[in-house]
Amino acid sequence: MQEKSQPTPIVLEVVTVIKDGKRKEKSVIEAKGTLYEKADATFIMYEDELEVGKVSNTVKIVNNDITIIRRGAVSMRQHFVQGKLTEGVYQSPLGTMGMMTKTKQINFHWNPKTHFGKVDLSYELTLQDHNVGTHTVTLKMKGAH
Repeated sequence: MQEKSQPTPIVLEVVTVIKDGKRKEKSVIEAKGTLYEKADATFIMYEDELEVGKVSNTVKIVNNDITIIRRGAVSMRQHFVQGKLTEGVYQSPLGTMGMMTKTKQINFHWNPKTHFGKVDLSYELTLQDHNVGTHTVTLKMKGAH
């Protein structure tokens, strides 16, 4: 079993755009985090602060498949596979909701020499059998110095 790489401190910019019909919503989060590689997987970890409290985020990337795990004020585990429909669960103080995700696009690049990278993820999201639009998430990463 291959050992994991030394963690790389990173600065992240997470841009989320949600389009639902004529409605368009954009959010930008800046956070400090860590990136490391283990075997064929890359892990990106960071925390963000929501209205309901702090959330720890782990983004696991293996061969262009992405799993996002959120723990804390909200909990979520969602797997993204380009061109596939996948199921997940979202838990918040308001309750638990079933999620269905149709992943349209996944792109990932990380250069360990320059410590720059990017994740692009685009998907259709259905919560509790209601389509809530197209979500586009971009994570821009650079090494923290």
